[in-house]
Amino acid sequence: MILNELELVLSEEKETKSKSVASNHKLKIKIKDLRIFSASLSRLIRGGVPILRALEIIKKEITAKSFQLVLVNLHQSLEEGKSLSAGLETGEGNFPRYFIDMVQAGEISGTLERILMLLAKHFEATEERNRKIKEALAYPLFVLGFGVLAMAVLFQWVIPKILPVYDSFGGKLPALTSFTLMASQYFFPALILFILLSGLIFYFLRRFGIGVEILFKSTPLFGELIRQKKLYQFSSLLSLLLESGVSIVSALEAVGGEPQSLARIKALLSEGKSFSVSCQDVSWIRESQLALISAGEEAGHLPEALKDISEDAAREMESRIQILMKLLEPSLILIVGLVTGFVVLSVILPIIEMNGLVQ
Repeated sequence: MILNELELVLSEEKETKSKSVASNHKLKIKIKDLRIFSASLSRLIRGGVPILRALEIIKKEITAKSFQLVLVNLHQSLEEGKSLSAGLETGEGNFPRYFIDMVQAGEISGTLERILMLLAKHFEATEERNRKIKEALAYPLFVLGFGVLAMAVLFQWVIPKILPVYDSFGGKLPALTSFTLMASQYFFPALILFILLSGLIFYFLRRFGIGVEILFKSTPLFGELIRQKKLYQFSSLLSLLLESGVSIVSALEAVGGEPQSLARIKALLSEGKSFSVSCQDVSWIRESQLALISAGEEAGHLPEALKDISEDAAREMESRIQILMKLLEPSLILIVGLVTGFVVLSVILPIIEMNGLVQ
């Protein structure tokens, strides 16, 4: 009875929600704030604290001014008699679609505290995964930044001072040094131009809905990493929604992702096909995962099967990121070393020749 009521409410309010989302100005909410909000609200509700009082307490724990404003607006919505999910929908915060649907499912089924804790654990896992990626990127970015800084110092201050000193001896600059001097004149303009062009390219790719993955999805290492990322996002969020009691069609609408793939899955489901059959033509779902989905569907444990798939995808992503970083680190060190050696040689050559002229 509860699930039937839930499906009816979600289907009736889906169109209204979409219009509301489009009409409101949205603020960016960080994963950390969503985690704190979900975990704190879950604990306070479980402890019997009224929800309005709970929001006041949570507001003191959040340091981000933008999210504090979100909580103020949410508090006002609840005072006006709206439900928590309705307040999340009409407020100024850019809450994920699946977050709102799961909160609404918890309100209808009376399991809001449990669902908020599921969300908190999901955000915690996302934070942990992002932290590992940042740690893996830290050293390569340090090497790259150090290389650019070294080139800037050599090109801007060291090499230009060689020319007047060498000219005073009446010598002719070596070809290698002449080339490096010419390059130094265009180093900063070229670097700035490269940064601007890269920023514009990525901006327009994002603006027209083209992800960065379109540039790398055909490569062996990046292509598989992108596939695992899509699989993880799809399976982890769908598992959360189904476990919360959201119907599979409503869950697919909340998950987001590739519109064409999701539209085809929903179309096949509406024809009476099973979920595993509906997913057969999705490029980033392999046959082994389809077998797990089919087995979970037949046993009535589809959320658990999707959770297993998401955990496998997360481990595969971490493994491939580690491989990528192990390849990237020595490559960057080699490139920076070769370029620095080239510039240093350009500096040393005229000094050696000046010693010859003095003698």
